[in-house]
This record gives sequence, structure tokens and C-alpha cells, in this order.
Amino acid sequence: MQHEVRQSDVYPKLELLNLNLNLETGESPPSPMKNKGRMTNCCATILLILLFVADVFTDIACGVELILNDYYTYGYVMLLLVLAPGVLAIIGELYKCCVYEGFCCRNAMDWLYLLVSPLFTVIMMALGTCHITCQREAVYLRSLEGFITAACQIIFSLYIASKGTLIHSLAQTLHYLTTTDPEQIQLFEDADRPPKWFWGLIQVYSLLFSFLSLLQTVLYFNECAKKTTSFWRFLVTIPFYSCTIIYRTITFTLLLIFFKEYVLIPVFLIFLFNVISFKILGLDLPRSIVYGVASIVVPAGFNRCRNPKLQPLGYVTDEVRYGERSPEQMELFRERSKRFLAIHHIFGGLVLGVSLALMWIMLNYSEMYSPLIEWTILPLPFINDYVLPVIAIGFLGSTVFTIMYCCTILCCFEDEYVYPLTIH
Repeated sequence: MQHEVRQSDVYPKLELLNLNLNLETGESPPSPMKNKGRMTNCCATILLILLFVADVFTDIACGVELILNDYYTYGYVMLLLVLAPGVLAIIGELYKCCVYEGFCCRNAMDWLYLLVSPLFTVIMMALGTCHITCQREAVYLRSLEGFITAACQIIFSLYIASKGTLIHSLAQTLHYLTTTDPEQIQLFEDADRPPKWFWGLIQVYSLLFSFLSLLQTVLYFNECAKKTTSFWRFLVTIPFYSCTIIYRTITFTLLLIFFKEYVLIPVFLIFLFNVISFKILGLDLPRSIVYGVASIVVPAGFNRCRNPKLQPLGYVTDEVRYGERSPEQMELFRERSKRFLAIHHIFGGLVLGVSLALMWIMLNYSEMYSPLIEWTILPLPFINDYVLPVIAIGFLGSTVFTIMYCCTILCCFEDEYVYPLTIH
């Protein structure tokens, strides 16, 4: 039947038409809560895309600026770190084709898209709001960027700044903050700063967005991909992960400055303890190695499921059946997570604490690092009075929030621990 549609009743007619179609097909009309959830999901996706683009852009811009300022090695290393997730993703795709599907399978050329990994990641993040396959691929690539590029960029940015590699605007700002000459202070405050001057702070922007990127990655990897999320969860988890990231990245930076290549010793020990911890939880060796690398800076993967055939990092949602777990199994899963967090915190703190103590003794009671200016622009009183106390405060905060996490999150949220029942 044809109806004459007037401009004044277009929207009521459309709503009535949608309702009739839903009744004929047996589908219920979309509820306001569902539409609100979709809108929230779209807004969150847009924010995540903006954060990802800002992180990649500032890293690339910082690398280019370092090259233009004649710091060629540092600039090229920073650009290589941006390319690292794409290279690792290509290796993972080739490995998956060879082991699980055969190199001549129909998906053997999927890795070609990863040649432009940042652009492909943005596309997958945009399409992930309506396609679960795209969502898995997006969070997988996003996690590689967070755990590999962002974590390394934080340490590397702190390292090159501590070595005195500063772009002009940042150098002027640090001189203003450290000088006691009133004339120099007044000259800096009265200076006219064009937009190009603020662009010279690109090292600060890169460091800030790398920190936010790593924090967002670990929050999603450990907390957001759950059956439920709440404000109280983030009230505990954000300071917990932030304190851990801060004290570990600053510690690794100091060890890299003074131990150079020997910093790989404490890094390897932490990685080894992480792998052993995941094996105790019942994970297979490949998964334990992947999670062990991701957990060097911040704990990751201690409450993820396993299905390496679909995704190397455990991003699987449709295979999880929360109702299949008994209360005894839930208690076992929570105890496993507590066990991992305890091992991660205690052994990581022990390894880094011993390394820092050795570094402090050599700095203060030997001539190994004399003159100190050849190693870092940071004066010894500044390291003793500010840097080391910040590390100690970060470790203390991480300890407190680890206990809070185990006593609150792991005890109050039950349907979220999806480890296999077998313990190796």
C-alpha cells in the first residue's frame, strides 16, 4: 500500500516502518540502552584511533627532528622502533601460515597488508566496531605497537634526553628550569615564541603519548576485554600499572646509561622469571615467551585465554564461555593470577634493586664513571636526591597497588579468568 509522506511526519513514518519490518522478521527493535552502548563504543574507538595516530606521528616526527639536528643514530633507531610492530606482525603471519595452515593456503599473502602496518591498524580499528574479525586484528596489532614500540620509546626517549640529546626548545626549557641566574630566567620568560618553538618540544610529546599508549594497551589487554568493566576497576588498575611503568622504565634507563650492553643481563633475568611464571600458570611455551616479553615493563597476559591458532596474543572472545566455570575453578584462576603478580613484582624488584644498588656503589665510591659528564648530563646529586627516590616511590606505589589489586579486583570480579585447568 502506498502512502503519501509529508515532510512533517517523515520521522514517525520511518519509525513505524522499522517497527513493522522488525515484527515481520521476528527481530526486536533496538533498545535505547543498546544504541547508547553503540555510541559509547564508537566514541571510545575514535579516541583510541586518535591516541594511536598521535603516538605514531610524534614518534616519527621526533625521529625526523633528531636526524635534522644531526643526531642520525638516535633518529634512525627511533624510526626503526616505529617499524618494529609491522615486522613482527609479518613474521607472526608467516609463522602462522607455515605451522597451522600451510604456506600455500589461501591466506598465505595476508601479510602484504602489514607492509603499511600503522595505516592497516587504523583501518582495522575503525572496522572493528562492526566486525569481530577486524576487532581481533586491530587489538592484536595495537598491542604489538604498545608493548614493543611504546615501551621501548619511553626508555629510549629518557635515555637520549639523559645523554644531552635535546632539540633546541627542550634544551632552552631545561636550562630555564635549572638555572639560578635571574637575567637568564627573565630573558626566557620575556622571549617571543612562535609556533615553531613549541614544535621543538616534540621529544616531550613523543614521551607523553608513548606512556599513554602503553598504559592504554595494558589496560585493554588485562582489564577491558572482560565480561564486565567498571569505574572501580580503573580506580585501582590505572595507578597500579602507572607506578609499575614509571619505576621500571626509569630504572632501565639508568641501567642503560651506566651498564650499556650489560643491561641485557637484568632484562634477560626478568624475562626468564616471567616465562617460568607463565609456565607455572599452565601456558604453553610459545605463549609464555610472548607474554614474558610483554611483561618486562608491566605485567601482561596473566588473565588471558589461549588459542594460538587464531591469534598469537590470546585475543579470542567467542570461545570463552563464562558460565562453564565452577566456583572452585574460579578460585583456582584467581590464585594463579595472584601467584603471577607476586612473582612478577618480587623477582622483578629484586633484580632491578640489586642492579641499582651495584650502580649506586660504583657511582658514589669508585672512579669508573669519572668524569660523569661523559656518561650523562644528570649530575650525581640529582641522581641521588631525585631520580633514585622517584624509583623507590614508584616501587612502593606498585607494591601497594599490587596488594590492592589482588585484594579487590581478583576477589570481586569472578567470571573473567579463562586459563586452562591443566597445570604443567
